[in-house]
Parts: sequence; C-alpha cells; structure tokens
Amino acid sequence: MASPKLEPLVLSGSERQALQDWTLSGTAAQVLRAQIVLACADGAPVSAVASALGVSRATAAKWRSRFLRGRLAGLSDEPRLGRPRTITDEHVANVITATLQHAPPLGDAHWSTRSMARQSGLSQSAVARIWRAFGLTPGVGRGEDGNGAAAVVSRELVSDSGRRDDGPPGAGTALMHDASGRRRNAMLTAERRDLLLERLRREGKLIARDLAAEFGLSEDSVRRDLRELAAAGLCQRVYGGALPISPALGPQASRLEIAPDSKRRVAAAAAALITEGTTVILDGGTTALEVAAALPPSLDATIVTPSATTAAALASHPKVRIFMLGGQLHKQSVSASGAAAAEQASGITADLALLIAPGIHPVQGLTHADPETAALIRILIRRTADTYVMASIEKLGTVCAYKVAGLPELAGIITDAPPSHPAVQQLRDQGVTIIQATERGQPG
Repeated sequence: MASPKLEPLVLSGSERQALQDWTLSGTAAQVLRAQIVLACADGAPVSAVASALGVSRATAAKWRSRFLRGRLAGLSDEPRLGRPRTITDEHVANVITATLQHAPPLGDAHWSTRSMARQSGLSQSAVARIWRAFGLTPGVGRGEDGNGAAAVVSRELVSDSGRRDDGPPGAGTALMHDASGRRRNAMLTAERRDLLLERLRREGKLIARDLAAEFGLSEDSVRRDLRELAAAGLCQRVYGGALPISPALGPQASRLEIAPDSKRRVAAAAAALITEGTTVILDGGTTALEVAAALPPSLDATIVTPSATTAAALASHPKVRIFMLGGQLHKQSVSASGAAAAEQASGITADLALLIAPGIHPVQGLTHADPETAALIRILIRRTADTYVMASIEKLGTVCAYKVAGLPELAGIITDAPPSHPAVQQLRDQGVTIIQATERGQPG
C-alpha cells in the first residue's frame, strides 16, 4: 500500500531565521530538531533527512510532525508525567562517596552491588545504575595491596529529570590514590573530552564503539560526550561516532584571519584556471576575495557570484563582467541563498566553477553548515562543465551538517596542503584530481 502523502512543511521567514539561529547557538537537542525541520522544509524526504543526520526515520518524522502541529513551540520538550523519584540526590551522593572514599566491608577486596546495597539501603540494580551513570568500576585497576577505593572514571551527576549538578563531594576527584599513595588511573569527564578532541585532531575520526571499549564505558556514555562536544561546535556527529568540524564557519570578518597565506596560494592557483572569454562561477568567502585580487587586469571574462562581497571586490576590475545571483541574504556569509537564488542559478550555464565548501572529507565528500547554501551549490555544480573546489588546508578532513556533493562530481580540488597530508592522500586514493598550489600560488 502506498505511503500517505505528507502535509507540506512551509516556513515563514521568521521561523526559518529562528531555526537557523538554533543551529548556531542552541542546545544539542535544538540543533538536531532545527536541522530536521529545515531539511524537510527544503523538500528532502524524511528518510533522506534521517540518513543525513544519523537518526532514525521515526525521529525525523516525529519532529517534522511536531513542528506542523505546534510550529516552533512544538519543538520544545513536553513535560513528562511519571511517578515521583524514589532515589534522591542524597542517595546517589551517599553511594558515590562510599565508593570513592570508604573501604568495603571487612574481608571484601572491593565493593560489590550486594555490599553497597546493604550499605546504602538501595537495591542492587539501583546501585548498578548509579555506578554506570558515573562510570564507576569498583575492582578495576586496584593497587597491589588490594585495598582502598576502586579506580573510577567520574561523571557529572545526572538526576532522573535530566538535570546536571556538580555532584557530591568526592565525585569530581580527578585522581584516586591507593593506601600507599600511588596515583590511580582515573579521569574527569572534562579530561576525557579533552582526550577525545586531541584524538580527533590526531586521527581525524572517533568511533563510539571502540572508545567505549577502551574507556570501559557504555556506548551511551561516549555518545553523550560526543553530543556535548557537538553542541559546543567542537565536532560533527555522524553515525557511529564523530568527525572534525570545519573551522571555516564563523562570520566573514573572523575568517579573514584563518590561514591567510594558505588561502592566497590556493586563490592564485585557482585564478590561473580562468581563461579569456569564459563564464566562471565564483563562490563567496575569504578565498574568493583572494581570487578576485589575483585576476590579471587584462582578463576578459564573465563571473557569476552569489556573494555581495565577491561582487564588490570584482567591481574595480577593468574588463570582468559581473553577474550577481539575487535572493535572501545569508548574513553570516553575506551571500544570496534561498528559492530566488536557486531559480536564477538554474538558468546559468558556465564553463568553470570555483567553489568553496567548509567541509571536505574523503568519505563524506563536500558538506556545508547551511542547508540552503548547500542546495544552491548543488545547482551550480550541475550547471557547470568543470567544478573545482578551493581548499585551504584547514578545511581538509572536516565535515559539516549538510551534504553538498560527492567527490566524483568534481573536476578537482585546489589546495596547498602537502602531498603527505593524510586527507590529500585519502582524496587521491578516491580518484580525486589534486591541483597543488605552490609557494608562488601557481598550480604544481
């Protein structure tokens, strides 16, 4: 039987702006819900939205439906009914304090759920849940004498209502020591997340399953860490783990200070691809400004751009003809986006496109943080004979929330990253043509 036709999801301008604000500064839950609604409003099928964001189809359908019923208010969490809590914060504090600071009963090598249940007056299953929530592992990593409290991985106190507290005395202890004063292998949540970020920078990916096994935690605990890091804008969650997030997502004024020498080299190599009499699509962004500055005064060409800043930079060129795509102004990038820009882009035929994607990954392809800009770039790629992506080194190996295009759709990537860079090697392994910008900015 055919699936029922879904009610169209249409956003007002104020609703779209509010959802876009959520994706930049909301909580992890708000970011995900806003991304679902924005993607559905752009016409993406629910199943495709779920796949792109790494959630189930039921989750994507739920928040689409909630928005249609209650608009923005429908994306807020509803109060949940249930029986009153039977395990109080005091119970939790007592269990953690006893585990961390007190020796187990005489004759026991370490605390067990049975002995802690007798000590605290709670059930064994309640003790096990508290230990799991805080990453406590009694009996693991004990000193040679077998005495003292267990080594632990500490966590914030999370109450039944989901509220985080600072935790009881002793729960925030970064390091444990045995009876002889030897340092134990223990870690605060903040320390563990710092370790995750360092590993992400070094290895280029995090796999939740492997991290859970390494840290002795549940996968839910690792996913919670990744959600918090993603909400802080420090990584991009994907199915099964996380990938580096692009640093090229701030306002244009702040992006001017990111890898300026790298951008100049890449832009000079890109400008050398523009020949007489061609029609070229030139993206917005700080690298595009460098392309405009690198064009020779004698060049006679037509340049199409959605960017007001790129158009302004080209205005003083003596021979270049400029065609601007119009539409709703995306304030962060100072570029046109939305339906009007997409309609104009659909009527363009270009010889060459020099585009910028804040996320360039050997597996995920090209990605962007803004769904409307991602949709516009997809159209520009389809309307161009040869598309090159300008990639200053900080964009390589990173991802954003919305898919733009796969690597096979590109003629090549222009970068000054050294051939030994892991992302460059992986891109070449995928069959991508790499145009190496040299120190002088010419293709190598």
